[in-house]
Amino acid sequence: MRIAIFGTVGAGKTTLIQNIHALEPDYEIFWEPLQKNPYFSQLYTTKEQVQDITYKMEIWMLAARMRQLKESYGKKNTLFDRGVMDTIVFADTNHQLGKIDDRDWGVYSDYFEVSMVPSLFTKTRPAYDLVIYLRVSDETSTNRIKQRGIKEEQEVDPKFWNRLNQTYDKWYNQLKDKVPFYVLDGDKDNSSELAREVVNYIKSK
Repeated sequence: MRIAIFGTVGAGKTTLIQNIHALEPDYEIFWEPLQKNPYFSQLYTTKEQVQDITYKMEIWMLAARMRQLKESYGKKNTLFDRGVMDTIVFADTNHQLGKIDDRDWGVYSDYFEVSMVPSLFTKTRPAYDLVIYLRVSDETSTNRIKQRGIKEEQEVDPKFWNRLNQTYDKWYNQLKDKVPFYVLDGDKDNSSELAREVVNYIKSK
């Protein structure tokens, strides 16, 4: 079974994945390849050409997540720290905030909706057997980001995190008829309990 965790920054994805894996150790984890992204560090150090860098970063992330998905084929059980669906959420948020221009967003979103969605999210063979939407409030997301104190995240305008969270809800609503979502209340602090809920749901399928 291929399972992806879908959710904003600060939703608690890493902890949830670790707790699911503790209960089901045969699942192979595919962690988000963010640190391997050659454009990632420039987002925090380069103020010029931010639109160009952001667009290239989102294209790279889309390709990287597709690569992970292909690597998972043939494996029995896999767990993804974000999946292909998450790429459109980040790209959309960056476009809304002016970090991707209208032309590049038009190309990206057309490619995603015309090429990616029909080919990956079919009823007969979906890209993921289950997508866990770890849904949280804006307040929970921003509080957790502050608490964990990652330097690069602290430098981001809080408006970005709020907009990102709202855009996750937007794309959940747009994709929920095509993607096998299961929604969890990420505002709960008991991640072990959430992991048990996921495992029980998997076993009931």
